[in-house]
Amino acid sequence: MVQMNLQRRIGYITCGLSSLAIVMAGQMSQADAASMSFTATNFTGDPLKVRYTLDDTIAGAGKVQVKVEFVTDSTYKNIGDIRGVFFDIKDNSLLSGLKVTGLNGTPITTTAYSTTGQLQSVGSANLNGDGNTHTFEFGAEIGENGLKGGKDDFQIANFVLSHSTAALTLDQFFNQEFGLRATSVGLPDSSRNGSSKLAGISTPAPAPAPAPAPTPAPAPAPAPAPAPAPAPAPAPAPAPAPAPAPAPAPAPAPAPAPAPAPTPAPAPAPAPAPTPAPSSTVRFGFQNITGNSAVNAATGESQLFLDVSKGSKSDQVLFTFNNFGQQASSITQIYFDETTSLLKNIASITDSGSGVDFVIPNKIGTLPGSNNAPGGRFSSDFSVEANQPVSQMGVNPGEFVSVLFNLDCDITFDDIIKSLKNSALRVGFHVQAFGDGGSEAFVNKSVAITPAPAPAPAPAPAPAPAPAPAPAPAPAPAPAPSPAPAPAPAPAPSPAPSPAPSPAPAPAPAPAPAPAPAPAPAPAPAPAPAPAPAPSPAPAPAPAPAPSPTTYYQPSSSLPKPKKVPEPSTLVALSLFGLSTIRLKRKNQQDNLPA
Repeated sequence: MVQMNLQRRIGYITCGLSSLAIVMAGQMSQADAASMSFTATNFTGDPLKVRYTLDDTIAGAGKVQVKVEFVTDSTYKNIGDIRGVFFDIKDNSLLSGLKVTGLNGTPITTTAYSTTGQLQSVGSANLNGDGNTHTFEFGAEIGENGLKGGKDDFQIANFVLSHSTAALTLDQFFNQEFGLRATSVGLPDSSRNGSSKLAGISTPAPAPAPAPAPTPAPAPAPAPAPAPAPAPAPAPAPAPAPAPAPAPAPAPAPAPAPAPAPTPAPAPAPAPAPTPAPSSTVRFGFQNITGNSAVNAATGESQLFLDVSKGSKSDQVLFTFNNFGQQASSITQIYFDETTSLLKNIASITDSGSGVDFVIPNKIGTLPGSNNAPGGRFSSDFSVEANQPVSQMGVNPGEFVSVLFNLDCDITFDDIIKSLKNSALRVGFHVQAFGDGGSEAFVNKSVAITPAPAPAPAPAPAPAPAPAPAPAPAPAPAPAPSPAPAPAPAPAPSPAPSPAPSPAPAPAPAPAPAPAPAPAPAPAPAPAPAPAPAPSPAPAPAPAPAPSPTTYYQPSSSLPKPKKVPEPSTLVALSLFGLSTIRLKRKNQQDNLPA
């Protein structure tokens, strides 16, 4: 009954946990997805394609970070200047409290919204001219008209959406329409005189995961029927006690084996130098692109390096800028140029200490001498710069700064290394405060170099072990004489049922030979002195000398023959057998009494 109750309780608990799992699975929000990415293409104007990436985790709880960037392929080869971003939102009651904050130098000029969904322009950016086919609820203007010599050419826009009273998630932007106004559209390195208007639908809301089927509660096992009481087994007939086997004659004692000489301790082999662990860091050098001073250019190329390694997460990469030399120089601004979408955003900046302090500027700057960069003009997509005073807060000799990036969708560490080698991703920096007060600009070389591993410390020499003393030779043992064979003892008679067994006649004893003199015990070998504390096995101890053979007393043939006396163990066995027989007899008598 107790077992049945326990199984029922286990079944109830299992059923309850299954029900709780179903309820929790049903309450999971569709907004648990961390990011989504989709594209839009032009509905009027020059061919153009743009990609939107939305993430509701990296900017903090309740905020959605947006990245807008042009995508080129065999069909859409143009780029442009982003002038306005438009979109709809699931709950338009949130429109009045929406806030837009620019990132990585993206300027938000103005914003506008329409609760009726009829918004077609924001500031000087508009989507007019399509017969009101594409209208929106919210818009943000980026920058101003005209490229202004490249200072207002925003091919990538980064900003954060937040709300004054509500927490935003991706759930507000699934399956919504997005639009874009672009000017200065054209092929890279061309005059770019075109214009485009784009629209597209965001990723549909993910289907909720089906609730798992509840696990059926196990049926309680039926209580086992009580086993019937076994009938008393009849007492077995007593088996006759076997006759004891005659005792074997004692074997002669073997001669003691000589003590083995202890093996000398082997000298320990010197510990091998540790092999440096393989590094996942890839190092790149830099080449000068400004040529203001040959001396300063040579200084920068010889002591400034970039180490690229994997971040703490699989979708991160770490760029570490080092100043390994002794000559005066300071890295003050760092720029990143990508021809395709590789880097998502800057996750963090770390440095070597209080003398280095880098921040993300409000607006992405331009690398000096960018038109002279190998592979074409260097167009900055991301940048970081030293705080004031820049030459003191930059990367000076013996210092470094590390910039951790989140990678774009499906981009790996190997993709970053490959892009640095084929110039799809380029890194440049501005170096100031050389010894003569000059400055230079550098761009990474496309050939990676292997970082020199730190020299392994020389292992401390192991102290030579003290030589083990030569073992004392074991004395030759005296040969043990062959012992006289001992007569076989008279076998104990089998007990007869009668209490007074008649003793069997004893066999005639063999005549006793003259007892051989006991051999002198072999002298114990002198113990070998303990070897020096080297990792060597301890010498085997010398075996104890074998005892001298025992000379058995042989009774004279003239003495009367000894009587046979049963062994004590035989007497005990017979007593127990008799006691068991008596008890069994009494039990049978009780069972035969009428009820």
